[in-house]
Amino acid sequence: MLSTEMDQLQTSAELNRLLVKMARSLLQYVGESWPWTGTDHSETSRQLDALVARQQQNIALLVDLLSDREWTIDMGSYSVDFTDLHYLSLDYLLSELAARENSLVSSLEDSLSKFRDDPQALELLEQILVDERAAEAQIKELQQTAS
Repeated sequence: MLSTEMDQLQTSAELNRLLVKMARSLLQYVGESWPWTGTDHSETSRQLDALVARQQQNIALLVDLLSDREWTIDMGSYSVDFTDLHYLSLDYLLSELAARENSLVSSLEDSLSKFRDDPQALELLEQILVDERAAEAQIKELQQTAS
């Protein structure tokens, strides 16, 4: 259990940092736009929509945990770099998604040690990490299929 109020403040700040990385990820941006051009990609779109929805569920769980801890939640904003990601090929988009998802997975892995004294947060982040690793694998599979 968290030993001091300072420990809880630090873990809550780290949880919020991870929340921003997820809530303002390229995957979430893609969920709010249709950035690729070309032929019909309805199956790819359906699969990406499912990944977006799963990530949104995990975002909601993080928000709930931070709310329970009475943390003022900062959802962040999308990177301005994303505004250049319209009217691209699906291959390019999937490549960008794979790289960004890999970065998110790495951030989650690197953060786990910060929560060893916070079993509730650690359990949630381990669950999220499983989902994000699965999303990363599915995006890589989509990449291979689209090529």
